[in-house]
Amino acid sequence: TNLAAIDQATDTPTNNFCTFNSIINANGNNLTLSQGNLRVANGSTDTWDSALGTIALNNGKWYWEVKTTDVTNAHNHGVVSFDRNKTWVNTDNIMNQDGYSGFYNADGGETRIDNTVSTSDFGTFADNDILGFYLNCDDDQFTIYKNGSSLVSATSLGNGKIDLVACTVHYNDGDSEYNFGGCSPYSISSANSDANGYGNFEYAVASGYYAVCTKNLAEFG
Repeated sequence: TNLAAIDQATDTPTNNFCTFNSIINANGNNLTLSQGNLRVANGSTDTWDSALGTIALNNGKWYWEVKTTDVTNAHNHGVVSFDRNKTWVNTDNIMNQDGYSGFYNADGGETRIDNTVSTSDFGTFADNDILGFYLNCDDDQFTIYKNGSSLVSATSLGNGKIDLVACTVHYNDGDSEYNFGGCSPYSISSANSDANGYGNFEYAVASGYYAVCTKNLAEFG
């Protein structure tokens, strides 16, 4: 009883989908994970706090979505090369590290790669926009969509291209909701899956890209 569609997941023992890692709080203690570790909320302090995905990617092409539910302050959405020998608790701001590649939702909307911020003004995300993240591990590129339309196309990844995990960094009250396909913390009206039939996304998944789950990882990763 009292369960909505967003409270149900297609994640099963034979097919696990990516979420954020609740064990690793990469920077400080102000980040809160909820809704199956897919809703990310920062506290009201002026700190950059991070969350890292549970599945590392080295090959293949992958897709996930992010609903920017509160963009009163800057967000970073991207990937970072996961160093297995590094202590990630209370580390420096991840988006400033060598090996981070992603989108910086400030200063007009920029890419941020190996601590270098572009000056392109691609456009920013407002409350309730949906960011589509395409990670191409085969060509070492990423692409950003905004509400189904391309915003940043085929941008080269930074130096870190091994064991890439999804990464989000929030500053002061920033909230977002991630959908890797297994369970969305927000309502989906379109119900799009990848070519293997996995995932439940708001926007159509481009040909050759797949939801981040263990079934797809076994085939393409």
